[in-house]
Amino acid sequence: MLAHHEPLAPKLGLFVADFDDTLTRSDSTPLLPLIAATCRPSQKQHITLAWEALTDAFVTGYYGAIREHLSQPKEGARLEDLETFLVALEAVETSSIERVTESKVLAGMTPAAIAQTLEGPLQGMWGPRDAHVARCLARVLSATSCAHHIISINFSEIVVRTVLRGLLGAAAEDGGSAHAAAAADALTVHCNTLALGADGATTGEVTMDVVGGRGKLRRFRALRAESAGGGGATMYIGDSVTDLLPMLSADIGIVLGNSGTFKEVAAAFGIDIVPLGRVLDGAAPVQIAPAGDDGVGSGTSPLGRTVYHAESWLEIEHLLFGKVEYD
Repeated sequence: MLAHHEPLAPKLGLFVADFDDTLTRSDSTPLLPLIAATCRPSQKQHITLAWEALTDAFVTGYYGAIREHLSQPKEGARLEDLETFLVALEAVETSSIERVTESKVLAGMTPAAIAQTLEGPLQGMWGPRDAHVARCLARVLSATSCAHHIISINFSEIVVRTVLRGLLGAAAEDGGSAHAAAAADALTVHCNTLALGADGATTGEVTMDVVGGRGKLRRFRALRAESAGGGGATMYIGDSVTDLLPMLSADIGIVLGNSGTFKEVAAAFGIDIVPLGRVLDGAAPVQIAPAGDDGVGSGTSPLGRTVYHAESWLEIEHLLFGKVEYD
């Protein structure tokens, strides 16, 4: 148990965050067909229409699976039941990625073109989740000695790293760590991959390295095992249903935003969501599970674990480093 007045950063052994909608203000995946259209201008209309069809199919399947499973009674729900639910969502996600690959809609992009388009014509289409995320992440990278990782279902590490460099570069300009942008390259990124052909351009195939909540959980568990020798608390920060399992596996799982779907799923499986503000105000302690015991996937442990809800990255910064007032 950690009292509210104790900054968590010195006790941190592993810091992991999701990327899209957690560090960024929106999902960056829709930027990929825009980049593809820039690289293949004669096929712009085809790429646009194909991506719209792919998106519609995914949304219909994904939210249909959620509605179907949440309509079933969940009395006495266990972690095994949550995993079963996420298996159904993973099947939808896998099929969606397979359709993207088959369509070849993301073919013809070189790594340099992806980065240059994000830093140029599309720069205004992405940005930080809030005004505090870049500063908080810069402080985490410069002021903690633990391992730092990103686990994402994004299709491209180049997208993730380009955006991270932009976010942390802005933090450095605003008085954050002078080495923040360089530190972004030291972050280990775990995500899916756009396969490259012999010509150095994307083939359109998406290599599925991290798919769904169970894919994120597997990566997080491996990282937790690697960091176990150094001790310290583990933290996972995300925003969506696919982040639930690693949140529950971490000592401290934090959800950002106000996703109605996340709240609905958490309620259905008996997962408590505690406002992080209550911890910061001293009304609730941070409960840290016994080392090496996450209970996730045991199939026997009743649900009822806690995740903490942060209104913004400022609350996470206060949890890690203590309260600081900014203009």
